[in-house]
Amino acid sequence: AAAAQPPAAPAAPMDDAAKNAAAAAKMDELTAAGNISGTDLVDALNLAVINFATGSANLSQNSMDILKKAAETLKVAADGTKVEIGGHTDNVGKPQSNMKLSAARANSVMATLVKLGVTASMLTAKGYGDTKPLESNDTAEGKAKNRRMEFSVAQ
Repeated sequence: AAAAQPPAAPAAPMDDAAKNAAAAAKMDELTAAGNISGTDLVDALNLAVINFATGSANLSQNSMDILKKAAETLKVAADGTKVEIGGHTDNVGKPQSNMKLSAARANSVMATLVKLGVTASMLTAKGYGDTKPLESNDTAEGKAKNRRMEFSVAQ
């Protein structure tokens, strides 16, 4: 009889670099295919981790690298594709300040993508502040997941 296998260890959470490597690989795959649907596009974009300095709309260098890849992918999206860049925060600070910061970050991502050659009319940017959390803001991990850029197909 075969010996019982020990249960598989749970996969370690991916760090930001690993997440961006996976996002870049998916974007490369889509770029090679061309004429990408809006849904496939935003699914790939949402794999990326885009970081900012605390309290700032200045993009980190790692974020610039993944946005270069995102721009390449956006350029081969199907005609008429429109993408919303949504900025989100955790609940630290005043809601009004978080709304301004999330909008500034979304606008920073949009401006960077346009500078990288993406047609401006394809993009919109909106700040949501802390109004759409993914996780509870009661833990550091939850707050980290709530501080994000989220791409969606714009109507």
